[in-house]
Amino acid sequence: MIWRINGADVAKPANYSVSIMDLDGSAERNLLGMLLRDRVATKRKIAVEYKGLSQRECQNALEAISNEFFTLTYNDPWKGENTITCYVGDRTAEPAPTGDWAIKYDVIER
Repeated sequence: MIWRINGADVAKPANYSVSIMDLDGSAERNLLGMLLRDRVATKRKIAVEYKGLSQRECQNALEAISNEFFTLTYNDPWKGENTITCYVGDRTAEPAPTGDWAIKYDVIER
């Protein structure tokens, strides 16, 4: 699995899933009911999940995505190795009884 943030190898997530989204400038239907759309871009949203992180690993994983924008290199189902510039959405961290951490977040392509 390839997983680099800002060019640096970082802890690899337990799993992630890639959503491929089309962004439209406009979309409407004509009198025949056919869709007319102006696709302006195709972007990725990646749901990321880590499990069993120590306190230090959790801090490092969250620090790696703390910039307003960052690059992520990962295995993409369509393009293979892919690098995107992205930002992070809400981050959720859950402590386990063992003292380890699980974190979840989404990264959205800019």
